[in-house]
Amino acid sequence: MTLRQRRTRSTTFQKGCEADRLAPARALSLRCPVLPAGRPGTGSARTVVHNDAHAPSRQVSNVTHELSYGLLLHPATPAVDNHGCRHWNQDIEDETNWLSGALLVPEAAAIAIARGPATLADAASHYGVSQAMIRWRLNSTGATKRVQRARQARARSRT
Repeated sequence: MTLRQRRTRSTTFQKGCEADRLAPARALSLRCPVLPAGRPGTGSARTVVHNDAHAPSRQVSNVTHELSYGLLLHPATPAVDNHGCRHWNQDIEDETNWLSGALLVPEAAAIAIARGPATLADAASHYGVSQAMIRWRLNSTGATKRVQRARQARARSRT
């Protein structure tokens, strides 16, 4: 049996494992002096596998999420164990999700979106992300509530 190998965050997958279900997939080789080594002897190289059949907005989100692991200096670890079960550290995932969202739609942008007049679709198109990402950033930054409270405060001060 031949092995079909793909690496993601320094993980090698055998045929039939999770990475093979990403087909058609493309690998991006990333080198950055500030990223920790993916594996001994690889320097700052990391490989990110992404599915180019996904919508471009999803691809941007996925790649930014993977880059966030390196920017946060999270160690490269295998995605699955010897039994095919996923390794999962919720704290690392939460940090990585937060950073990738902040890189794609910064807090100031979320506040500007909440102020309007752009629709979620307009904002998503402008930032090259999904409407779900815009909604998540509006919620996670509290932008919508902050803008509503500021408008209410201004309305009260006028009376």
